[in-house]
Amino acid sequence: MGRGAAAVIHLSNFTRFSVAHRANPKARTDATYGARQRAVLNRAAFEQAKHEIAAWPGYAPTPLVILPGLTRCAGIAALGYKDE
Repeated sequence: MGRGAAAVIHLSNFTRFSVAHRANPKARTDATYGARQRAVLNRAAFEQAKHEIAAWPGYAPTPLVILPGLTRCAGIAALGYKDE
């Protein structure tokens, strides 16, 4: 499949899953990213959370499963699936 060509992926084996987009009615697209957000979503907070979660008993990172068949069907460079 060439670059930019449309891919048709038949999902008949995935009938138990439905796909839908739901807009969050409470989302504020006009809101600014301010001090409150930066206090939680920043590199130091990320590192702290990562360290804490890694210390949980029985914790193990989930693997990234590469999907070469779907990658080829979709005509993209790479596709991975992570079951969290």
